Amino acid sequence: MKITKIFPVIACIGAGITSVTAQAADEAVNPVWAGQAELGFIDTSGNTDTRSLNGKFNLTHDQQPMKTRLKLEALTSEEN
Repeated sequence: MKITKIFPVIACIGAGITSVTAQAADEAVNPVWAGQAELGFIDTSGNTDTRSLNGKFNLTHDQQPMKTRLKLEALTSEEN
């Protein structure tokens, strides 16, 4: 009689673990967070003095039904 009471509990726990594992595997294949960054700098001197700096930063959070994107870009330059 105890075996019949314990079996449904074990079956529910097993189903819950399988669901969490499937969700983790799905996030590994389709990550929720993605991003990239770039940074550049140029400095020359001599007859033509030039300075430059650029940077980019992109971050995406994709969790359906909503997708959020953050994008930052900067560019500076100086010439003498």
